[in-house]
Amino acid sequence: TKSSSFWRTKFMNRILTGIVLILIGLTVITIGKWPLLVWLWLVSIMITHEVLLMFNVASYLKRGMIALMTTGFYLAIKVIFPILMTPISFAVIICLFILFCIEIFRRKIFAKHPFLIMLRAFLIGPVALSYIYILREFPQGLTLTWFCFLSIWSTDIIALYAGRSFGKTPLSVISPNKTIEGTISGIFGTLIILLVYCYFTQLSFMIYLPIGFILSCLAQLGDLHESLVKRHCHVKDSGSVLPGHGGFYDRSDSSIFVFPLVLILFYFIGIL
Repeated sequence: TKSSSFWRTKFMNRILTGIVLILIGLTVITIGKWPLLVWLWLVSIMITHEVLLMFNVASYLKRGMIALMTTGFYLAIKVIFPILMTPISFAVIICLFILFCIEIFRRKIFAKHPFLIMLRAFLIGPVALSYIYILREFPQGLTLTWFCFLSIWSTDIIALYAGRSFGKTPLSVISPNKTIEGTISGIFGTLIILLVYCYFTQLSFMIYLPIGFILSCLAQLGDLHESLVKRHCHVKDSGSVLPGHGGFYDRSDSSIFVFPLVLILFYFIGIL
């Protein structure tokens, strides 16, 4: 039937796009340095663009300003790097995280003024994603960056398919397709995968499995918050540039929550 053919095509598009994104991710994360920086810049440009369009900030001037700010931010990353690792920056990130959690709890987005929307786009785009580059630059950066992405990807995949297979209890009205069963499966499935990863990379089970639990929860909070943003803006996806996946914000929502907060965690427990 036409319906089944449509869903098969959509599923194949999702798989193929996912493979391409994973290959790009494998390459730029493994190499690090400027290839990773260029990729994060491109993704940040797309995320800020998508966020402004979702909130109907259609002004070419405002979109141009945010693109220039993003470009300048990444060009100056070596100078900004130490600033992003200060207690003040950490406090801003924690306050932003608390604000987003309040938005999830109250099911209400607070940014309405164009300036606040631009600030939101800048913080969740270039600022949040720059912590991927910062983490990768540390001596243990490659191992830890893969640990974080493995936590995000396994949580996303396991929660999605477990929820579809046997999920019955809705997690939140924000995203009716997410289920409690899928959420729990995503967390425990991720811990099993991280157990294997820690074994082969010789990371301490006692330290990194609890961190993995936290990351899995953060990843799902990031996904839930982006669902709230889309619900607020009355859109299904943040964009349409990635066939079967939507936009770059759709694919980066978990990373936006995970990387800044995990870097703060790593910093304060002495891993970095």
